[in-house]
Amino acid sequence: MIEKVEMNLDEKFPHLQGAPIVEAAISWDAAPAESIDPKTLHNFLRGKLPEYPQVAPQVEFSVEHHVAPDGSRTAHSHAWQAFQIAMKGEPYVAQFRRTGLVVSRLKPYESWTPFREEAIRLWGIYEEFASPPEIQKIGLRYINLVPVASVSDASRYLRQPPTFPGTPIGGGNGLPMSNFVHQARFDVPGHDLQLNLVHTVQAAPPGSEKELNLIVDFDIFSTGNRVEIDDFHSGRIFQMMRWLKNKAFFSVFSEDAISQFRG
Repeated sequence: MIEKVEMNLDEKFPHLQGAPIVEAAISWDAAPAESIDPKTLHNFLRGKLPEYPQVAPQVEFSVEHHVAPDGSRTAHSHAWQAFQIAMKGEPYVAQFRRTGLVVSRLKPYESWTPFREEAIRLWGIYEEFASPPEIQKIGLRYINLVPVASVSDASRYLRQPPTFPGTPIGGGNGLPMSNFVHQARFDVPGHDLQLNLVHTVQAAPPGSEKELNLIVDFDIFSTGNRVEIDDFHSGRIFQMMRWLKNKAFFSVFSEDAISQFRG
């Protein structure tokens, strides 16, 4: 059993000009010192972030239907959850939530440093407004999308593609696969981190390059009740998460895929 994963945070990874990243996100779960007033936050964001002119509320709606001897009734309710803001001219999107912040970089993804710096800048603005007493959780997520012609074509991109289990039926490699979804969660011994890995093939939206998309989702997040403040302010937690993401990326995708992603 592994007692601790040794992380070489100075390890260099190849830069892939054509990496299939469609979204990268850094998130903080950090409840504010006091409940957030949506109107006050809206005005704050308008004044503080003019480069993010789009400020849209996100509301959660619910419907409850009650049946009683004296008749039935339906109750509707809604609750504010977040403000989503979008940068003008750059594919940055952020959600200022009731209990935290999510900062996303959409296509085209540049590189780690400007993405991390913009996320930390927006975190400083959330921290200024909400004054959270602590950070309960930090997450780093990379969603990759590769257009494929068929489910079997997806196997060219994965080192260990899914196969028919057990003894093949009908000889050969078994029954032809029409779809798959694989999800696994991994502990990282010696570190308060976990990796959630999902890869699946889904139908592509109308007008896409091909009929199917291979989606590979790396979701890394801290565990425990809170994030050590020294790890956060030193940036060490982001270094560890990024190292783990890169290790997972180059372990999951095949050599042929990596060659193609080099651009």
